[in-house]
Amino acid sequence: MKQTSNFPYGVIINNTIQLESTTNEDKNKYSYKLTVPDLILVNKTIDWENAELIAEATCSATMYRKCFKSDIIREINLDIAKKDIYHSISIDVIILFKNNTYWNSQYVRKGMPVAHLGSFKIDLETNSQGLISFLSNDTADTIEYSYSDNSIGIKIPGHKFDWLLRNKHDPIVKNILSSQFAQIALIEASKKIKDDTNNHLLWQKELLRRWKSFNGSNDFPEDHEILPFVNSILENPSENLLNVLMQTNNE
Repeated sequence: MKQTSNFPYGVIINNTIQLESTTNEDKNKYSYKLTVPDLILVNKTIDWENAELIAEATCSATMYRKCFKSDIIREINLDIAKKDIYHSISIDVIILFKNNTYWNSQYVRKGMPVAHLGSFKIDLETNSQGLISFLSNDTADTIEYSYSDNSIGIKIPGHKFDWLLRNKHDPIVKNILSSQFAQIALIEASKKIKDDTNNHLLWQKELLRRWKSFNGSNDFPEDHEILPFVNSILENPSENLLNVLMQTNNE
């Protein structure tokens, strides 16, 4: 458990909260349940009677934004109308103070955060959490891969990232992003999921979930199993790229 100094006091950062999709009798809604781990609840520095669990759900495609609250710190349930969101939804989970208080020798006002418990991005078409984020990197001249955040980061030099962003709907560009950048990132990530130091990160949890669905096993992928696994996630990216290049050449 660590703290950040982005606020004038140390906010707890812990990304071990669990999110699961739940069944809703109303077929016009998406339902999710978030469960706070005991690791957070045993923190004796927090006055839990003055704490409130908050989940903020947003959708950039529809500009949807809603805060869900729960006085039960252990869990929170979200019901979101399908008509209000499209393509993907992001969920941020925090614990707030309900009243002004002193905490860690600091005066903290009502509504200020105690802890940030994690961020989720869910693909509504597959009901899965995103694995990869393409990011602009203005401090490097080469492409870099990062595995220390909740999604796998593919960091692309700023001017090249801007060009890719402008041309992201081009079939060739789209398939190169999958067959080259994403494929390399996921192959390396599949080797790293054996490492317990990453097991609190969302990309590792989601990659393990997909591995179990692909293989039907609780074990980790062996080296010879990684490429077929990655190809299944990206839907045979190299073959798709070749097909697009052949089609473009014939036009």
